Amino acid sequence: MHVKLISIFAVVAGITSAHAAAPRDHLSQLDKRYVSEKGKYGGPKFFTVPVVQEALATAVPRDWRRAMMNELVETTNALVDGYLVVSACKPQFCPDKNYAATVRVADGAALFIVFDNDRGRIKDAEPQCFSSAFDKVSQLPNSVLHELRERSALGSIDGTSLRCAVSRR
Repeated sequence: MHVKLISIFAVVAGITSAHAAAPRDHLSQLDKRYVSEKGKYGGPKFFTVPVVQEALATAVPRDWRRAMMNELVETTNALVDGYLVVSACKPQFCPDKNYAATVRVADGAALFIVFDNDRGRIKDAEPQCFSSAFDKVSQLPNSVLHELRERSALGSIDGTSLRCAVSRR
């Protein structure tokens, strides 16, 4: 009986630790996938990973979330120095409607950059940055900043000075 109890506790402890590591594992599996594609080994899609859902709900206002979810042309996700970087844009309007996001795999800290130039009608429109973990884009590693510039409206401005609307629960 004593041996069985220890075995049961070991199994429960193993399940608990595996469950705690799951978000990081899910994010890592999304490298070289698309935003709407499941991770390797059948893991969840990017926007259904629990740490991503929590970061979106905490930091990004509903109308901006809706704009992100309606973008259709996706680029391949990239794992850069411990950060998963994803992006997409609206077909025919990629320079004017796009987003890029990055999530630190180690702890789920996320940053979302959304650019909506309303098909070129908003003069001097700037990307909007939302995060529950970062105050400025410049807090990211240079390699991640470079990847974000390649994927979003940050390429046309000095994104290092872009401040994020920070919302923490």
